[in-house]
Amino acid sequence: MPPRSVDDVGRFVRDAVLDLYATDSHPRFVRCLFAVAISSKKHRPLVERVFEERLRPGFGLLAAALTQTPAERAYVEHVMRMVVYSLGFMLLEERALLAYPKATTHTLEYGEWVLGAANQLLAARPR
Repeated sequence: MPPRSVDDVGRFVRDAVLDLYATDSHPRFVRCLFAVAISSKKHRPLVERVFEERLRPGFGLLAAALTQTPAERAYVEHVMRMVVYSLGFMLLEERALLAYPKATTHTLEYGEWVLGAANQLLAARPR
């Protein structure tokens, strides 16, 4: 369910990251993206374009829809990035590099911790 307010952002982002890495296609895609970026200097601009066009704009669009001021928007974007990159890195390791069939209990517990930290940060955001 999409977030209705900034208070829902942490849960929404955490769940979206877990759901994405629960598929078989996303870990494969990430593995391929990293292999291309590492092994082919020629293709790195294409990989960068994927991030620039697909991942990064989503943070700003979601934050802009839920916030009132530029300072609040920037802050909420940072919190979203923190959740995505923090939890995403653990899932990248488990699902894309080590090919675990699903997220481990340790990672799910970490996801809860990250959500708690995100919620505290969001509660303290500038308005």
